[in-house]
Amino acid sequence: MSAPARIDVVPAPPLLDSARLAGRLAVVVDVLRATTVEAMALAAGAAGILPVAEVEEARRLAAERPGSLLAGEREGLRLPGFDLGNSPTEFTAERVRGRTVIQCSTNGTGLLAAAAPAARVIAAAFVNLSAAVACAAAAESVTVLCAGKLGRPCLEDLALAGGLVERLAGPDTRLGEGARLARSVWIGEGRDPAAVLRNAGHGRYLASIGFAGDLEAAARVDAVTIVPELRDGLLVAG
Repeated sequence: MSAPARIDVVPAPPLLDSARLAGRLAVVVDVLRATTVEAMALAAGAAGILPVAEVEEARRLAAERPGSLLAGEREGLRLPGFDLGNSPTEFTAERVRGRTVIQCSTNGTGLLAAAAPAARVIAAAFVNLSAAVACAAAAESVTVLCAGKLGRPCLEDLALAGGLVERLAGPDTRLGEGARLARSVWIGEGRDPAAVLRNAGHGRYLASIGFAGDLEAAARVDAVTIVPELRDGLLVAG
């Protein structure tokens, strides 16, 4: 497998300079739970996922697209009137096959829009880790964008970014400071996704409000082979 010449990791959105994404492959990461949901929904046969940052925009787009599904959360809970929340287990084939999902989450969906200046944008999670690595390996330069939590870095996204760096980097790959940091986090957490999600602050919060099952679902490495790719504002199976 080939390897990128350079890999960078942006630990949280406020540190992103979108102009520096030009010509690069951007890998958006929001393990708990947006990018996990995106991979699972497309693997279940969703026609596409339209990520939006604001709740009212999501409602407006749903009104313009009969047959679409509204999915989203605030503070981890399904938004009032939405069809689905942000739990990977909700996105079954029976629910989403052939439907367009309009997705609105606290952190991850807005980051996808910020990544648009990149030459190519994909979404990664533990559930599609190997497929995302295979997709990114041929790129000359890769930037992993971590959604974090409310503008701050978070353990689960840095750990996944570190796993991506570890698998992608070749002997001649240049690693930016963020990439070296993320790889250290991944190694320091024992390369154990389940432990990472249990230890993460947001993971503990989700478990406390009844979503412990989401941590188990999000920790299933290579559960699917789908790589969501952003094309004209819509995530589709790449």
